[in-house]
Amino acid sequence: MAQGEDPAKHLRNSEGHADVTGRETVVTGPCSPAIFPQTWPPAMNTERDTSYDADSLTPVRLLEGMDAAEPPLDGDDPALLRATIARLRAGIASRDRRILELEAIAHADELTGLLNRRGFLQELERAIQLSRRYGMVTSLLYIDLDGFKTVNDQFGHSAGDAALAKLAERLTGALRTSDIVGRLGGDEFAALLWRSDEARARMTAERLIRAITAEPIATRRGPARLGASIGAVEIGPDDTAAAVLARADKAMYADKNSRRPRYEG
Repeated sequence: MAQGEDPAKHLRNSEGHADVTGRETVVTGPCSPAIFPQTWPPAMNTERDTSYDADSLTPVRLLEGMDAAEPPLDGDDPALLRATIARLRAGIASRDRRILELEAIAHADELTGLLNRRGFLQELERAIQLSRRYGMVTSLLYIDLDGFKTVNDQFGHSAGDAALAKLAERLTGALRTSDIVGRLGGDEFAALLWRSDEARARMTAERLIRAITAEPIATRRGPARLGASIGAVEIGPDDTAAAVLARADKAMYADKNSRRPRYEG
């Protein structure tokens, strides 16, 4: 360094060899565009909402809705800063709403409007965490329809779909608004009963069976009679989702083979 030169000009890092001069960074090492022009500027992840100016490498668009050609912010203009912050907040809020919409679509059963298996398992995991952390008592009902195969065979699959949609309405109508109902697949459903031990869950299961069998479900091809077998288990703090479902499934088959009459299917 020559006598009298600014020592800041000769600050270098070990990888990029950047000369730091005031607020500017001039790259003169092996990453220089003069040496590798085909790789300059560095490739950016196009899936992210940040684009870069090829000369300064400063972000010029942080969120959708900002103009990529907008001039750099003037730190001495409070009105411009406030407007930019408001625009950023609006973009974040819009994105958050869109994420919630997409999650709702991904976790919804298209036929019944209930949670699908993925969405219900997410809620089951939450129930296990609440039991583990706070000791909250929650039970699970595993519901398998009896006679559904007969409905499909006699009236067709469109009638079967209509019966499933109507059955979903009966389930939600017979439970508390705080309880969570999901369709695991086919003619299998499940429900999470918050603050319900196993004894109370069994009473709820009896109520559901009465709601399901109270009257036939009307379809275009005629009335469809359905029954249900329900297994009720309490969720413990050391449970896993797979373990809870396995116990509930076993309890459901025990109920199916019990003294109550069942419809074939």
